Amino acid sequence: MVSKSSMALGVEWSCKRILLLNLLLLYVVFVCGCSQLNNLPFAAVDDAGTAEEPYSELEGNLVRTVPYGATFRIPEKWLEWKPYPNVFLSREEIRDLTNTNGFDSIIGEARTVASVVSLEYCAGHMGHQRWNAGIVSDQVRIYFPADTTDELASRIENGAMLAATSSFKKASLQTESTHGHWRKFTIEYLQTGEHTILFREIDFYLRRCTDKSVLFVFMHSVGGTEYINPILESFSWPGQCADTIPTSHN
Repeated sequence: MVSKSSMALGVEWSCKRILLLNLLLLYVVFVCGCSQLNNLPFAAVDDAGTAEEPYSELEGNLVRTVPYGATFRIPEKWLEWKPYPNVFLSREEIRDLTNTNGFDSIIGEARTVASVVSLEYCAGHMGHQRWNAGIVSDQVRIYFPADTTDELASRIENGAMLAATSSFKKASLQTESTHGHWRKFTIEYLQTGEHTILFREIDFYLRRCTDKSVLFVFMHSVGGTEYINPILESFSWPGQCADTIPTSHN
């Protein structure tokens, strides 16, 4: 007969084996999960080099980017929104842009932009009404990636379009055009909900200044572009900006 002590030891050993197997399974799931997260098609782009994590300061309606010193003006009415204006300028505020509050159109726009450039290169986000409050309104972001405009253009045509077509009911990319010294790409999309139909655009304006690319991203309803020209025309860079625009890219 098997003694009670032997049975107890057997049960204890079996429990330990089950515990060890469960711990091993959790480890495998964790490792595989991390690997999958790094390969998500819409994860923010991991640009080469160390990001300087820019931010901005507001002087009236003048946005001054730090550390680059580039400036531009936003519509004064954007600063009148209550209970607080829709401006994300500090690094803490910019990181809060990842909080989309589960709104489909905001999630889709965030994924589309993130497929082109990482949020760590964003120096500020502003708009008419609060970005993550579920209100459809005009928005703008400014980025300073080290990537060339050709590299950014390639990401827009590939990664951004893949993210947009996956996120929205319908999405299309307009033919590349120029706007002054800026290269322009526009993604139009249609998003439908239980009680809503949205027709919106995501505009990418690219220009090379010194050793950085300047990337403005405008998110707005179709036809809601009246604020774009004033912002671009007010843009000032303390150094040299390229006056020529590449006509093609790989």
